[in-house]
Amino acid sequence: MQIVIPTLPLPVIGAGVLLWLLARLWRQGGRGWFVGLLALCAAQSLLIALIHHYGLTALAPLQPLSAMLIPPLGWAALLSGAIRPVARRDLLHLAPPLAMGWALMQGGWAIDALLIVSFTGYGAAILWSLRRGADALPLSRLQGGERAATIWRLIGAGLILSALGEGLIGAAFALGRPDVVGWVIGGYSAGLLLALGVLSLSRDLTAPPDAPEAAPPDPERDADDAALVERLRALLARQPLHRDPDLTLARLARRLGVPAKPLSAAINRHTGENVSRLINRLRIDEACGHLRGGSSVTEAMLQAGFNTKSTFNREFRRITGQAPSTWRG
Repeated sequence: MQIVIPTLPLPVIGAGVLLWLLARLWRQGGRGWFVGLLALCAAQSLLIALIHHYGLTALAPLQPLSAMLIPPLGWAALLSGAIRPVARRDLLHLAPPLAMGWALMQGGWAIDALLIVSFTGYGAAILWSLRRGADALPLSRLQGGERAATIWRLIGAGLILSALGEGLIGAAFALGRPDVVGWVIGGYSAGLLLALGVLSLSRDLTAPPDAPEAAPPDPERDADDAALVERLRALLARQPLHRDPDLTLARLARRLGVPAKPLSAAINRHTGENVSRLINRLRIDEACGHLRGGSSVTEAMLQAGFNTKSTFNREFRRITGQAPSTWRG
């Protein structure tokens, strides 16, 4: 008697993990574009399984349509979590899904071409927007340093790799190797969807709940770099804002009454560091004072404005050359 052992394809496992992460994010109060991105990645992974592993081909038209929603949703998550609130003009990003709806009615090569162009275009746009590193993300928490920019770069690269996967599927059919398609869809595509979903969970990608919109450009208030940095140091001496773990470039700019971008540029030119490193240097200096005063490493970390040990240890070692416990002696 032959025993049939039920198996779960990789996309089903990936969808299950993503749904579990989505439920966890929801319980933690996560809302908005990142929840949508995670839910869409889970739905796309489940669609792949239902169509290609369980033979529900009637759902096939939904797969490219839902896939086409992922890049614009990722872009909206980047804007709302790190750059600026999503505005009415961003409705233009509905064009790719609408174009896919048209392509599905027409059929043919346009479907694959649109997917490749959309994933590549949005991936490249994300990478280009991060050319200035963490300073390009005024709503991101400063204590994360370059970590938020690095995660967004990985998401942008993941979108480009997804476009490569679509190209591989088309090439497999063109070369008469449909047997390869299952491996590409099951492993490559599902794996990238899972990676995109997991990356979108990082707390460093979301703006604090009360983060204000970055101040608009104001050329008349453009200040000399040294004077502007001195104003910033004086502000932080009077009001130790650096102790707030949720401090952002946008908040500092608002307190100084200047646009975020000129403030960031002035700090870069005058100190040779970005604003994240400048703030974290102040935090480490304060933490060293607490350690000298007898505080524990954890107490010094929290009092100085850090809320994650990994970031604190990394910045402490970068600035002092030693681990906190070693420096303390």
